[in-house]
Amino acid sequence: MSTTQVMEREHKPPAIVVLRDRLLERRTELEAALDGSGISVDRFIRTAVTAATMQSELVSDVSFQSLWIALLQACRDRLLPDGRQGVIVPYKRQAKWIPMYQGLLQRFAQSGEYTWVTARVVRDDDKQWDLWIDEKGEHFTHRPGPGRGNVTATYAAAGNPSGGCTVTEIHEEEMQRIRAMSRARGEDSPWNNWTDEMRKKSALRRLCKMLPGPVDEMITREDEDENETPLAPATPMLSSPKPPARARGAANALDQFAGEIEPPVEDREPVMKDEFAGHAPPTQVEPEQPPQEDPTMLVRIDTARERGKQARIDGMKSTAVPPEYREPGRSKEAIAWKTGWGEGGANA
Repeated sequence: MSTTQVMEREHKPPAIVVLRDRLLERRTELEAALDGSGISVDRFIRTAVTAATMQSELVSDVSFQSLWIALLQACRDRLLPDGRQGVIVPYKRQAKWIPMYQGLLQRFAQSGEYTWVTARVVRDDDKQWDLWIDEKGEHFTHRPGPGRGNVTATYAAAGNPSGGCTVTEIHEEEMQRIRAMSRARGEDSPWNNWTDEMRKKSALRRLCKMLPGPVDEMITREDEDENETPLAPATPMLSSPKPPARARGAANALDQFAGEIEPPVEDREPVMKDEFAGHAPPTQVEPEQPPQEDPTMLVRIDTARERGKQARIDGMKSTAVPPEYREPGRSKEAIAWKTGWGEGGANA
C-alpha cells in the first residue's frame, strides 16, 4: 500500500461515523416521521447506529437508501429498531424492517381497545396447558413450569372489555414450517437470535388477523412484502450472477461501507444514483472510543436483562432461565437474565 493510500485511509472516518452523520443531517425528516410516537429523534438515531454496529452487513451489504427506507418504516410503526420492538436485517442486499413481538404488544397497548394481550410459549414441563371452547366463548389455562422442556406450542390471546377473550394456538410442528419460510436465514437472523420472541410474534400475527385493531396495517404490509419477494433458493442456481466480493470481518466490512475497501471492478454491480451519492462527511469528526466488549454481546446482554425483568413481572421464578441461555457460551446472558429478574421485582 502506497504512502498516499495510507494517508487517505487514515483521514477517512469509520463507516459507523458516516452513517451517524448521514442520519444527523436528516434529523428534521426523522423528527417529523416520529411525531406522535413518544420516541425522541436522538434516541432513535442512537438505536439505529447501535443496530448497524451489531450487524456489519447493514453498512457493507445494503445501500444507504434501502436502510433509510427501513428506518422510516420503523418510524411509521412507532417502534425502535432495538432488537426488542423491531429489527432491521439484510436480505438480498436490501435492508428489511421487521417488527418484533414486543413491538406488536406495544401497538396493542397503544390502541386501548383491549384490556390485555399476551403471547406465551408452551413447554412439555409446564404444570398445565389447556385450551377449550364452550357456549360462553374461548378459554385457556396456562401454568408455566421450570422452562427447561421442549417447546410444544405457542399461543396468543387478547381480552376485550366485555370480559371475553380470543385465543389462537400454533403447534411446534407448524411453527417450524413457518420458520423454514422465513427469508432471513443467516446466523444473525431473528429466528436464530430471538427464537422464542419470533414464535410469539408468529402467534400474535395470527391473532391480529382474527381481530380488528391497531396492527392490521403493519401485518398486512408484512404479508404483502412476503408475497412480492420470493424466498431465496436453498442452493445457488448455475445461472446466478457472481455476487460482489465481501470484506471479511466486522472492521473491514464497516470500512467497505465508508468507501475504504471496494470489491474488484469485475465483481461490482451497477450502482443506482440517488441523493446520497457523493456524500462528504464532516471534515472534523471526533474519534470514537473503541468498545470494551463485542457490541453484539452488549446488545444480547441488554436484551436478556429486559427479558428477565418481564419474566419477573409475569410471575416466573428466578430459576426459569430460558433454555437458550443455558447453552454453552451464553453464561453472560443467563447472568443478565437473572439480574433483570431482580430488577423486575424492584420496578414492579
